[in-house]
Amino acid sequence: AKGCLTTLVGVMADEDQSPPDEVIRILVATDNHLGYNEKDVIRGDDSFRTFEEIMRIAKASKVDFVLLGGDTFHDNKPSRNTLLKTSQIFQKYCLGDDPIHFEVVSDQSINFPDTACVNYEDPNYNIGLPVFSIHGNHDDPTGVGGFSAMDILDRCKFVNYFGKASNVNDIKLYPILIRKGSTKLALYGLGSVRDERLHRTFQSKKVQWIRASEDKEDFFNLFVLHQNRSRRNQYYKNSISEAMLPEFLDMVVWGHEHECLIDPVESIGKNYYVCQPGSSVATSLSTGESVPKHVGILEIKGDQYRMLKRKLKTVRPFKMQDVVLSAVGSLVDEEDVMTFLEEKVENILEDIREEYKIEGPFTRETMPLVRLRVDYSGFKKISSMRFGQKFVGKVANHDEILLLHRKAAKKKASNAKGKEALPENEFDNLLLSREDGKAPPIHDLVNKHLNIVGHMSILRNIKMAEAVQKFVEKTEKDAIEDYFDRALQERKKELINDPGIKSRADIDEAVASQMPLEGENIDVGDLGGDVKVEDMEISGSKPSASMSAPPSKMKRKRKIQSVDLSGISSDSDPDYIEVKEEVDDFEFEDSQAKKSRTKRARASTKKKASAKGKENRRRQGSIRQYMSLSMSGSQAT
Repeated sequence: AKGCLTTLVGVMADEDQSPPDEVIRILVATDNHLGYNEKDVIRGDDSFRTFEEIMRIAKASKVDFVLLGGDTFHDNKPSRNTLLKTSQIFQKYCLGDDPIHFEVVSDQSINFPDTACVNYEDPNYNIGLPVFSIHGNHDDPTGVGGFSAMDILDRCKFVNYFGKASNVNDIKLYPILIRKGSTKLALYGLGSVRDERLHRTFQSKKVQWIRASEDKEDFFNLFVLHQNRSRRNQYYKNSISEAMLPEFLDMVVWGHEHECLIDPVESIGKNYYVCQPGSSVATSLSTGESVPKHVGILEIKGDQYRMLKRKLKTVRPFKMQDVVLSAVGSLVDEEDVMTFLEEKVENILEDIREEYKIEGPFTRETMPLVRLRVDYSGFKKISSMRFGQKFVGKVANHDEILLLHRKAAKKKASNAKGKEALPENEFDNLLLSREDGKAPPIHDLVNKHLNIVGHMSILRNIKMAEAVQKFVEKTEKDAIEDYFDRALQERKKELINDPGIKSRADIDEAVASQMPLEGENIDVGDLGGDVKVEDMEISGSKPSASMSAPPSKMKRKRKIQSVDLSGISSDSDPDYIEVKEEVDDFEFEDSQAKKSRTKRARASTKKKASAKGKENRRRQGSIRQYMSLSMSGSQAT
């Protein structure tokens, strides 16, 4: 059975010596977030400084290659400054004449479909330290062509980019088969996929694991992924459970989770081990980010392994504490609270000096991060900005030291309308639940709003929220328009491929089935007023035009009965509206409607209409346009 290796035969204790021919040595790191907060005067270089330390450790330890678990970049479209600094680091540590002691024996055209070759075998480049990487949720492929910033590094031969799923609804994972002497490694990788979608793919058993055709039991199976981690509940759709992964795996490197748990732990109910390297730079002021950060050197020999952890020394110190003001009996007014909290911060700074052996004043590189989560129940809320000004030059995040919250208030009795009043401090507690004090993701906000409003007939709430998220967070300016066009095309294909549809009349019937039925309310949103369609029928002969004929060449009559337009115009009554469409010219045949419009136009010319009358006319015109466009859309489909 494969397991943790306590002593490696032939492994030298001195890391300056060359590794043995039978041991594969891999430096493992995830979530480097290059470019995070790059415009900050104090913290702008944190991500680059620590990433260079990681590459320096890899070079000094003479590892065979570096394995990155996603989120190499913090932004989906990194700035030129970030790309330049990243390229300089890779150029400094990856290029060279150092010999490569392993070989890739799998089909490289499958492993690397864009380059068809591992970078160190390219005759135009001298690669001394290979890097293999998947993408994360921050640097995932988007936009035209589905490219990411990792593709740029891949084309420049700095990294070997793999694990990019072409179809997230049917995933096939092909391993990179690596051999060094008698040791064989099967490296699987899967870049970040939206958790709900990947969870659904796993549940439907649409993830295929391709294994080596020969001697598959002799391979050490290593899998790297970048997803939310759930150790127990495989029914939680916003994460991937360890129970979903197959039994034949030996080690899983889990990216995306920022808490550093570098020591491998055995999976619950499975035989493999899980290593969670965590992030190399603190991107939020949360508990998980305050844990000391490490990278690991994974050594594999035959069917055994061990993990050697290396503490990162360039990571900015970070400490956080919880404070409950009501538990301190000597506090009376706001000044007492300010003095007490200042003493807390000063004590934390002294502890940091002792732990990190810092003498003298803090420099830009050693200035720490401090976070106090303060429960101020029973006290007046103090100003975080005013408090932070006293620690300028001492704390790197002086304007974010305090995270204020209060205990959740009990729900009040229902009011006259039957609605329960919300706690006054709901927003403070929402920020506390996020730990970092940031607002919820834009995707969750949009999806929640759409679920409250109601489901749309063609557009899907979740995918619409994804499109808005790409528009906002990944600056994809065409994301919403692209999804809209794609949804319309998919609906058209559904109608064309439906075996029950054999003529234009069937399409008309299918489209009409999605329109409001008798007695169904139409939610017109911003159009104003309540419009209720009580009856709808199609009169006249059915069109005989072919499906390819343009809508402007078709004639169609539609009668809408009992349309309640009350409250829109004082001189209009419920009537029959017959709409005739011919060569994009809409003629309203109802004489009473024409008379009403003429009367309103004359009143407008004489400027005798009141403000309420103007608003009512706008509403009536909007509703008629809504009805006309609805029928026009049906014809076009």
